Amino acid sequence: MAGPYVFQIPANAFADPVKFEVLSGDPTAYNSKIPAGLTTILAFALRVTDKNTNQRIGKFQNPITMIASNKNLTAQSLYYNVSTDGTVMESPGGTAKAGELDHPVSGATVAWILTSPSAAAGGGTSAGGGTTTPSAPSGGSGY
Repeated sequence: MAGPYVFQIPANAFADPVKFEVLSGDPTAYNSKIPAGLTTILAFALRVTDKNTNQRIGKFQNPITMIASNKNLTAQSLYYNVSTDGTVMESPGGTAKAGELDHPVSGATVAWILTSPSAAAGGGTSAGGGTTTPSAPSGGSGY
């Protein structure tokens, strides 16, 4: 697996060919927005552009699956949506286990963060602006 993300994209996810970009963010920027006791491990967004029209695609015809791998992910890891106004809300529906989290993704209108209990994240601190040292995300520029 190259980088921390793999996306399983079914043939019917998009009507036309797309440019699919993964934009990585600074995970520590979200620690003050999540519940105490958690540390943000990964932060990312998707930019999906229709190659025929050059228009951004917000909603997919069928969900894709995001699979993230990181040594700090645990069975207690959580997946959060981050809206354009910065609001963070837990998004149930994924499966977490040691080193991996998968979750369905039905569009590209929000960003996402993946969290783990602070003790599992290498002793980093959580809510209140602390820091941790997650594996560096790859696959694009910041958002």
